Amino acid sequence: MKGLLNKISKCLVLFSYENLNTYELNELQNTLKKFTPTDWLEFDKLIRLNCIEPQAFRLCEKYNFNIPENIKFELSESYKKTLAKNQIRIDSISPLLKSFIENKIEFVILKGNALLGSIYQSIGYKKMNDVDILVQKKELDKISILFAEYKLLSAAALSNDNYRAQEKYSHHWPPFFDKNLDFVVGLHWNLISPLTSIEVPIEKMWQRKVPINFYGMNTYKLETTDFLFHLLVHFSLCKTGLKEFMDIFNLIREENDKIDLSYLKELIKTTKAFDRIYHSVQLSNALMPNALFDELVEFCEPQASYKFKKYTVRKIVDPNLILASRSTHISKIEKTYSLFSLSRNPFEKSYLLSKMWKHFLFPKKSEIQKIMYLKEGDVSLSSRILVIKEISYLLASELGWKVFILISLRHHLDVFNSYVDMLVLKKVPTLKNIFLTTKIDPSILQKMEVSLE
Repeated sequence: MKGLLNKISKCLVLFSYENLNTYELNELQNTLKKFTPTDWLEFDKLIRLNCIEPQAFRLCEKYNFNIPENIKFELSESYKKTLAKNQIRIDSISPLLKSFIENKIEFVILKGNALLGSIYQSIGYKKMNDVDILVQKKELDKISILFAEYKLLSAAALSNDNYRAQEKYSHHWPPFFDKNLDFVVGLHWNLISPLTSIEVPIEKMWQRKVPINFYGMNTYKLETTDFLFHLLVHFSLCKTGLKEFMDIFNLIREENDKIDLSYLKELIKTTKAFDRIYHSVQLSNALMPNALFDELVEFCEPQASYKFKKYTVRKIVDPNLILASRSTHISKIEKTYSLFSLSRNPFEKSYLLSKMWKHFLFPKKSEIQKIMYLKEGDVSLSSRILVIKEISYLLASELGWKVFILISLRHHLDVFNSYVDMLVLKKVPTLKNIFLTTKIDPSILQKMEVSLE
């Protein structure tokens, strides 16, 4: 049974919207007036956990909400910082995207960047770690040449691995970045990993794409229903904050008349994406009740697996916990793995492997609370044990259990091989050496971890 949102949670959800109707505006204004000092402390904590400070500031300015000066100052600083960084990112990547157009390489802007101008009226509405674009696989050779001309780098390239090997088993290249990390570009030729059971009709989506003007460049975004499908099916299982819900909410609120429910249902049925869609719409509906979500829950529920339904329903018993449970713990494991893969030094690899095991077996109490959707203070010995199972499930959800186990075993073989290499080569470069060789500031290591989380 789905629970109800408390007054703080309701306000947080409203602060994630791009526009408020008269009823919502009055409700938010009246509720904020009744906040106690304790309420404001909780509001401040949760708005930062959900990473919607920039959007909240925009609404404060737009509707002239009366909030404590210290909180408004924090929101203002976050917005300014986000706006500046996002502007640098767009300015830095624009020459590359213009080269795509000059070389007649069609591309689709994915996720929130594609909503700038049509829904969001500020590039600073939220922190964007990278610019994701979708291309046709036949264009990869040309794009590889362009990336080389622009001297873009990836972790695979830095470690002398062939990044194009991912074309055999993935739906994207590793993230590419410039040497100052002013921008990161995620290049995709499909929307979902082929290692999952979900098969996206990508050619049909290419035919349905719609033109947009992206900062003076004529390109494309996914058609609205395809766009919503992508947001729902790509929704994280653990990074479930308002920063992630925001685009889903605002797309439905602002472009509801463009959503073809019959086509969306057929798309879910064809791709067999019942589990992932069931999870994302159930959580979305718990925070923003909507008739479209109701229909999708009803459609997906009979086909969703028992395990996934049980996993999802547990989260909405108290929907307030959704807003207290945004976790980047899985990202920390994944990013540590990225550095592990990049390193060739056995001592570094041993350290990074031990760090992965530490994150896996001994997560912090605060992370256990978020991952397991527990109330503050409810972390017990049993939950410390069960969270290991939960983390395994989250990591394997994208790869499948077989691949997940094989990769885990390979980690240890990689460490052994690195020690053999050191005995043979005598000297093996560290991560710092690799970055210095490529004339990149080693401090970028820290920036990489932060920006990609």
